[in-house]
Amino acid sequence: HKKSQLTYLYNVITTYSQTLLAIKQRDLMKKSKSYANKLFQFTEIEYKEGSRNKIDYLRSKSFDLKAHSNYEMSKKNYETLNRKLKFLIGYDQSKSLNISPLLNLDSEFFTIEYDLKDQRDLDLKILELQAESTKELATYRKLIHLPSLSVYSNIGSFSQDNSSTGSDGEFADLTKSDRVTYEAGVVFSWDLFTGFKTTEDYNLARAHAQMTSLNLDIEKQQKNILIDETKSHLESSIQIFKAQKDAVIAGELYLDQVDKDFKDGSASLSEALEAENMLEQDERESFSTYAKIIESTATLKLLLGLDY
Repeated sequence: HKKSQLTYLYNVITTYSQTLLAIKQRDLMKKSKSYANKLFQFTEIEYKEGSRNKIDYLRSKSFDLKAHSNYEMSKKNYETLNRKLKFLIGYDQSKSLNISPLLNLDSEFFTIEYDLKDQRDLDLKILELQAESTKELATYRKLIHLPSLSVYSNIGSFSQDNSSTGSDGEFADLTKSDRVTYEAGVVFSWDLFTGFKTTEDYNLARAHAQMTSLNLDIEKQQKNILIDETKSHLESSIQIFKAQKDAVIAGELYLDQVDKDFKDGSASLSEALEAENMLEQDERESFSTYAKIIESTATLKLLLGLDY
């Protein structure tokens, strides 16, 4: 039940990150569509005036149509993921769902430290309890199998009738004596006939205890490895995202300059299209890394048993 809850929560977080990524891609495609349309309109005017050749005109038109198609596809992708997210969280499909970022990557997120020592998953706790209980059972069954030694004592009394019968059938002598007895000793016992069964039970219990302890050790090792890998991947993704954000800023400045040069006639259409494509690619990669950071953060917190 615990694992199913974690799986469900992870699916929600993953779908959320994909939906957030789809929103950013949709907004990016909208911006690209706007730039492509302005570029096409400018090229079309110059082509009609005779200052632009037909090849530039057709290329800008193709770029505009492709940008429009990409924008429509990004809208459909977002709508699909948004419906899936609503379904997972039981949200009314007819109502609008506000999707907002869960992480502020520009602030305290970069200084988050995770304590890997004090956290324990419920499944590991269950295994630990199983290991302890099976060890106690094995010890108990071993004690049952051991021979027992006991001391006993007993005090008792009884009466003895000493009457005799005469020749005429009458009681000739009526006498009675009372005696007191005391017994003490040591009893050594061993269940010879059930010893084999008891030994078998003990061996089975001990084997189960050893197997449970082994499984516990394996679970801990696997979980620690997964935590280390996830934490390393998260830290790496954060550093990559920082570099990608710098690349996006530089790409925006470069595109602004190329766009001015293109309109002044000092830059070609190819240079303008390449600058736009480079910026779009950088932004796509930064959005994708952002989504991975959200998923890695959710995975790490689930592994550590933390609230998201």
